[in-house]
Amino acid sequence: MAQIRRVQGLVGPFGSCLCHGRYAWGPYQHEKIILRGFGPGHWNEQSAQNPHIKGFGGTYYLYFVSHVNDDFGKENEMENHRWGQRIGVAVAQDPAGPWKVGEAPLIDYRKVKGAEGYMVNHSVCQRLDGSYLMIFKTRSNAPGFRDRMIQCMATAKNPDGPFIISEHPILTDKEAEDSFLWFQEGMYYAILDDQRELYTGDDGLALFTSKDGENWEPAQNPNVMEPILHWEMVHQVHSDIWKGPKFGLMKWAIPSCCSVPHN
Repeated sequence: MAQIRRVQGLVGPFGSCLCHGRYAWGPYQHEKIILRGFGPGHWNEQSAQNPHIKGFGGTYYLYFVSHVNDDFGKENEMENHRWGQRIGVAVAQDPAGPWKVGEAPLIDYRKVKGAEGYMVNHSVCQRLDGSYLMIFKTRSNAPGFRDRMIQCMATAKNPDGPFIISEHPILTDKEAEDSFLWFQEGMYYAILDDQRELYTGDDGLALFTSKDGENWEPAQNPNVMEPILHWEMVHQVHSDIWKGPKFGLMKWAIPSCCSVPHN
């Protein structure tokens, strides 16, 4: 089994690498770096992080975040880097590549749309009608949402876009981030990082459901996973937060294996 993983930090010159393992739960062996930033003059100038790989119709789509070094009028260099982050896609017939990277971001800022800041931490699934749904984290300048993490949706007819951003954000009552999205037995599901402890009372993972992919609410029992790792025959490890949950859809498209980086 192949796994695509991020290398290095949050906003910087990092890439995505290919790892192989016999089982979904590992162990994995690093093979090679398959995606990096393209350098000055490109929208994906400096990075290729937050990899999210999906297979649709026999083709692999690697959704990732990159950024351009530009002046967005923010107070310091780090904030300008953050605001330059956008979501793109690379396409291949095999996880080992070669990967063809899109010439432009899948989505970008548009007036009167829900997303007005950087766009990161994405997840994509196919809808019942054959179209594609993306949920991603962003910022908004709208009253009441300014300086808050919000989730937005975007839809497309094809997995490589173009994606059209919804006019309204979702899950606006309370903050959560880093979604993993899937469709199962007539319902949409999303697992997010509850790092503000607003849905579960803990900084673990929370489950949300939707009948149409547009109107979301916490599940009746939203607590998916506490921020504790139970190492076999060893001890417990407590994490400050879970970041970027990824699930392997092993059988009947049901999540069966979870991967979560921890701080």
